[in-house]
Amino acid sequence: MTHTRPLSYSASRTAFSGIAFLVRLSALVLLFALAGCSRPNPVMTSEQAPPAPPIRQILFRPGDVLEFKFFYTPELNEVQAVRPDGRVHLQLVGDVEAAGRTPEELSAQLEQRYAGILRNPRIAVMSRSLPGQRIYVAGEVNAPGPVDMPGPMTALEAVMFAGGFRSDSAEPASVIVIRDMGEGKRLGIGLDLQKAVRGEEFDNFSLAPRDIVFVPKSFIAQLDQWVDQYINKLIPQTGFSYSAATGPGGTTKTTAIDLRKVQ
Repeated sequence: MTHTRPLSYSASRTAFSGIAFLVRLSALVLLFALAGCSRPNPVMTSEQAPPAPPIRQILFRPGDVLEFKFFYTPELNEVQAVRPDGRVHLQLVGDVEAAGRTPEELSAQLEQRYAGILRNPRIAVMSRSLPGQRIYVAGEVNAPGPVDMPGPMTALEAVMFAGGFRSDSAEPASVIVIRDMGEGKRLGIGLDLQKAVRGEEFDNFSLAPRDIVFVPKSFIAQLDQWVDQYINKLIPQTGFSYSAATGPGGTTKTTAIDLRKVQ
């Protein structure tokens, strides 16, 4: 009669460490296959994207806080925030369109409006706060959040203002700029800033106010997260079991293996 040799713990440890490795390997193969079958990325390249409007001077936007100073009638001085409809409300003249105008243009418009009311309407318009002149940086940067944009700014400069790329997880070659095109439409523009990271010549990209610069996770960082979530945390909860003959009578014994002990 042939006797089946029972499996030793060390042998089972090696065997199921191998199983855990094969499960991980299968997961990687599946992930590569899914990536290969995915649809093309709809984000356009920087060469295809329309250029950002030139920023030569400040244009007021809703939310900007403005200070109005009357040279010869200081009792009319006041601070106003541009309303969502793009207007401000001033004493004696009522609503005035401010959005889309430069400080000089708004000053000239106000002086015309006050010409029939004040003897010498000299008015200066100054910005207290310009939240409309901001861009936003999100994703794998060290200090995500809004970045003030007092003048022309490139995507790489915005990332640097946000603390730079996270060295352990950022993918500089796949940066995306999300631009508001108006009428509820947004445009995605793909940028490759990997050359800049290596100190090579690259095609920089000029931003427009309210652009969103998104730095995605690298493939390796995503893979590590996926393996941790679906392999390390899922499989150890299920484990494996095996059966082996233990004696001359052919009786079998089933043993459960907790993968947390064999990895």
